[in-house]
Formats: sequence, C-alpha cells, structure tokens
Amino acid sequence: MNDGTLSGFFHRSFVQVQNILDRNRLLNDEISRNQESRAPAGLTLNVGLIRELNHNFRRVVDLYVDLSTGLSRQSSEGDSTGHLAEGLKRDKRA
Repeated sequence: MNDGTLSGFFHRSFVQVQNILDRNRLLNDEISRNQESRAPAGLTLNVGLIRELNHNFRRVVDLYVDLSTGLSRQSSEGDSTGHLAEGLKRDKRA
C-alpha cells in the first residue's frame, strides 16, 4: 500500500464500520422493542436479529484488524523509505 492510497483505504474502512454500526443501532432498537412486547413472533424474530448483530460485530473487528495491519505495514514501509511522515501529513490535509 503506498502513501497515495492510505487515506482512501482508511476512509473506505471507516465508512464501512460506521455503516455497520448504524445498522447495529437499528437492530438493537428492534430487538429491544420485540423484547418489551414479549410477543412470541417478536421473540422468535430476535434470534435472527441477534445472529445478524453478532455477525456485524465480527465484521467490525475484522475491519479494524485490516486497518491495524495496513497501518503497521505502511509504518514499516515508511520507516525503511522515510515516506510515512510525508504521506500521513498529506492525508491529514485531505
């Protein structure tokens, strides 16, 4: 990953994380409503909603692992080439 793609990579990853977290907020609200109603159909529906919520949490963790790996890789490449600081400065201005 070169300095030119670093900001794009982070932006795309954080947008994905935010979208998943927004979806999780909606899922959590629906799960809460179903739990409060205690209607059998709603409680049954919660099983699938909770599975989706758990899957989404795993996706967020995976995205953060990818971000961490990308940053570590970029940092080690930058340490050897001296370009990391320049790339990060450029990313902050964008």
